[in-house]
Amino acid sequence: MADKAAVDRLNAIDPAITFACLADHAMVGVGTMIAKFKIIPLSVHCSTTDEACAFWRVKAR
Repeated sequence: MADKAAVDRLNAIDPAITFACLADHAMVGVGTMIAKFKIIPLSVHCSTTDEACAFWRVKAR
């Protein structure tokens, strides 16, 4: 199941970064995209991407 609080915290880092995923218990088939991580502008300061990557490293533990 998706951790809504974690998704919200990641999306709060910077408006340029967006993470989205399907709702819990959504029906999917082979090849269905279930989540997407996007950096919306053409560039984002490296400290912003470093913060987002650090968030996922801690969350994965």
